[in-house]
Amino acid sequence: EYSLVALGLAVVFSIMGLVNFAHGEIIGVSAYSVFLAAALGLTSPFVAVLLAVGMAALAAVVFERVAFRPVRCAPTTTGLLTAFGVSIVVQNLFMLLISPKPQSVSVLNGLNQMWFFGPFAVSSLQVMELIVSGLTILALVLFLNRSTLGLAIRAASRDFATVRLMGIKAN
Repeated sequence: EYSLVALGLAVVFSIMGLVNFAHGEIIGVSAYSVFLAAALGLTSPFVAVLLAVGMAALAAVVFERVAFRPVRCAPTTTGLLTAFGVSIVVQNLFMLLISPKPQSVSVLNGLNQMWFFGPFAVSSLQVMELIVSGLTILALVLFLNRSTLGLAIRAASRDFATVRLMGIKAN
């Protein structure tokens, strides 16, 4: 489950040169969206996944446009402080609007199944996480290596200023 978090941090760092300390809050927006939808009676896991991905993407775009884009050409410490600031603001919004206590969503019964291999236990949820992580990483590698946008992203990660001079819309 942490592989996708690490992948997101690595992609942001390679492109923007920024350790995004607000990355966890994007995941939090996604998780709380699913929690609130479940509290309203949403039971479909497929809709929950689409909601989670959509809300994470929306949060990432809002954070980038409102907080990170204005300080893109500023010194690195400015970006780090901005990321800390976004993180603190969003965490406090979670506590004010939802709850300061941890919240949970029940997992589908089929994902609670356990397999035992000697002293090791593996849940079907862990197997699913492994498969989804592997497929996501494969899709990202193919996207970055085979698409025009992926090549532009890779070029921007090497030299952002040169990419903009060549006419590629780097924002």
